[in-house]
Amino acid sequence: MSRYSITQTQYKDKECLLKALCDIGYTIEQIEVHSEPQSLYGYKGDKRKEKANIIIRRKNVGVGSNDVGYVLQPDGTYGAIISDFDMRGFGKNVKNINISYGKYALIKRLNKSDCKKTHKIIKEEDGVRNGEKYKIVSIDVKELTRLMA
Repeated sequence: MSRYSITQTQYKDKECLLKALCDIGYTIEQIEVHSEPQSLYGYKGDKRKEKANIIIRRKNVGVGSNDVGYVLQPDGTYGAIISDFDMRGFGKNVKNINISYGKYALIKRLNKSDCKKTHKIIKEEDGVRNGEKYKIVSIDVKELTRLMA
């Protein structure tokens, strides 16, 4: 049985987190969202003591995987619940989730500030390093400063 660990994140916005999970390849249908935390299950289908509000079930994570979840913490952030086994697979996506989450949180903040020209501020392109695909997200700081003034 693989041990779960809860990792503190800075994710506070559920919508931005869901979009970031979709960016790494999950469909919205593969992601469960619950107002009350629900049990996670291990690779054998065994109910675990860990509970989460946002869950990707093991069948969608990969062969031999456990459920992956995010639990709403008392401070308003979502803690990532990932088993030791799944840190080798799903864990590789954490960096890309962070980048995507940051992008969506920035866009949301800019939209609230009536800055509608986010396409000029945030530029995305695909990259490959050591055989792994990733997104390069760059921010035009001069354009951002001009629009925020």
